Amino acid sequence: MQYLWDAFDIKTFPAFTAVFVDGKFNPELSELGNVATVSDAGGKSLINIKKTGKLPVHIIYVGKIAGDNELDIEISAEKARVFITGKIICEKPVFLKKTIKNTGFLAEIKSNFLIKNSSNLKLSILAEHLAEKTGIFDKTKVVALKDSETELSGEAIIPAGSEGCESDIAFSALCAPDIKSIRFSPTQHIKSPPDNAEHSAAIWRGAPAQIEYLQTAGLSGAEVEAALREAFENE
Repeated sequence: MQYLWDAFDIKTFPAFTAVFVDGKFNPELSELGNVATVSDAGGKSLINIKKTGKLPVHIIYVGKIAGDNELDIEISAEKARVFITGKIICEKPVFLKKTIKNTGFLAEIKSNFLIKNSSNLKLSILAEHLAEKTGIFDKTKVVALKDSETELSGEAIIPAGSEGCESDIAFSALCAPDIKSIRFSPTQHIKSPPDNAEHSAAIWRGAPAQIEYLQTAGLSGAEVEAALREAFENE
């Protein structure tokens, strides 16, 4: 996994892994054993996590993507622990659809994506809680660069019979002053009492105290901007 650290600054840990580079499954960097299967063709990727192993499952989605892409994660194993780390760059128009279907009792998935967009990005997230006490925690950060268009939509579904779930979809964006547009579309459909259900969207800005401190330290305008972007990405 040294390659992922060197090329993408991805911190790995002991886990079963499914690695996607530039939108394509890379079996040479992956090790899933018999806990999950992957189907990958034409920008559409399906990961089915059927068994619970001694280690968690770590899905890694990195590189540059363009056009239509789908990432579907289905969790049927009870008490499964799943993590998703995404670091992607959009230099051409992108539509990325990410679907998480959790049918495993007490199974939990935590997803963290960082996207740098200099083109036209449409991201759609669907989080389905289809068993009791499932957890889906999905966080997306977008660095929206000059002339970019960004549309982020998230939908959480907790149907009848899925009591005690925890659901959280969070969007945040750091925007250049000369972007074309950015839009957030949060939706929740809740028919069972959850333990927790949140959905948030925010434009991130450096605090005045942060900016003043960096300026008094002698940083130029460009250096202040770079420092704030680093703070946003690593927060």
